[in-house]
Amino acid sequence: MEGVRRIARNIFVLTAAEFIVRVLQIFLVVFMARELGSALFGRYNFAISFSMIAVILAGLGLQLLLVLKVSRDRKLAARYLSNSLYLKLWLTIGSFLLVMLFLNLLGYLREVRIIVYIFFGSFLLKSFTDLFSSVFVAYEEMQWDGAIKALRAILLTAGVVAALWNGYGLFAVALLYLCSEAALLILSFWIMAAKYVRIKYEHDWAFIKGLFMESIPFALTLVFYNIYFYIGSVMLSKMRGDYEVGIYSAAYNIPLAIMIIPYIYTFAIFPVLSRVFTRSSDSFKMIYGRSAKYMMVLAPPIAVGFFVLAPQIITILYGHAYESSIIVLRVLSIVVIFRFLSNVNGSVLASMDRQKERVVYQGITAAVNIVLNLLIIPIYGFVGAAITTVISELLLMLLYYHLIMKYVDSTVAFFEIWKPFVAALAASCIFLASISLWVQIAFAACIYVGLTLLMRVFDNKDLEMLQAAVKKRV
Repeated sequence: MEGVRRIARNIFVLTAAEFIVRVLQIFLVVFMARELGSALFGRYNFAISFSMIAVILAGLGLQLLLVLKVSRDRKLAARYLSNSLYLKLWLTIGSFLLVMLFLNLLGYLREVRIIVYIFFGSFLLKSFTDLFSSVFVAYEEMQWDGAIKALRAILLTAGVVAALWNGYGLFAVALLYLCSEAALLILSFWIMAAKYVRIKYEHDWAFIKGLFMESIPFALTLVFYNIYFYIGSVMLSKMRGDYEVGIYSAAYNIPLAIMIIPYIYTFAIFPVLSRVFTRSSDSFKMIYGRSAKYMMVLAPPIAVGFFVLAPQIITILYGHAYESSIIVLRVLSIVVIFRFLSNVNGSVLASMDRQKERVVYQGITAAVNIVLNLLIIPIYGFVGAAITTVISELLLMLLYYHLIMKYVDSTVAFFEIWKPFVAALAASCIFLASISLWVQIAFAACIYVGLTLLMRVFDNKDLEMLQAAVKKRV
């Protein structure tokens, strides 16, 4: 049960931090959408989406590799970190030059290029911060990672709100991102060096070459992940313009915000899975089986809620100017189901050192995503981008599950997903009542929990794990 307690502690810490982050992010997205208007908001989302894809070239998945290696042997931390930093410096220079070349070749306006350069610079600084934070994760001391993320959200929210309220535009917002990341980079380096690992200013070319080769599967995983997660905004920008990017992004950011739930969970279990995989097959299977089950319980009510309440959600958050986003949110609500399960499956595959096989399936998914976007976006615009995202996520979930079943003889009862679905659909009937929206949501949640208990979705093992987690917190 020690592994369960450790996971529970890290989940508690990450949940507290990520709650702050997501609340502020949602507020910031809504505030910017209203203040900038759909066109400039679309340009902002293009810059963010493009930077999210391109920054992988500067990191090559070194963060994930460092967590994987150091969580198994902490004595290697200084060696891995020092050589990773040296490699990353060269990758950063190369990636920035490639971004400049790409944007110029595609003929983007000068003002758009400058905005992207600044945002991309902030993401480059963030990638160094994330590398230092990977040490905290490997040591399973996630309070520091959570604190840095929360501070980032606070700095950006305060700065952006002040800038836009005082009449400054998107250029000032981009500079705020850059300055905030510079401050956080210094802070994360100080914490890491003071408490965990002192960097050795040396490099081993043979070791760096090995790092580079080992990180490629992780890098491709992140590239493909970000392609089918963000390429829709990038392709919409070029094919349909900033307005449609704004409409699509307004809806897309809502399910994206809720993805914090599987993210927190998989982030917490990854170092534990990496360790127990080499020590206890039974513990590994148990953690995977229960993790998949909990995601199947959490996803259906969220997906059904987004679909049913899409008009109210869009109107409350963005106003009537974004009513075109309602249909996009309804389509993307389906993504919640697939993404919750894929997050767990992806973390399991990474902990099993199955990156090469995993990346093949992600490459297939990314290719399908790009082809479908090329075919559908010219016809259906932002709705087509949403449909492509759903198809891509379904494909990835099925491919991941197929790969896991080749190596893990687990008793994950995916066929029992009908129980949470039935409970979620039954609970959604409360939204037909003419009462306050918040009262409807509260009643729906109570009905859903009650129905899952009546249908015996949870068993004695789940209760034992809950008791162990609670005792750890007490």
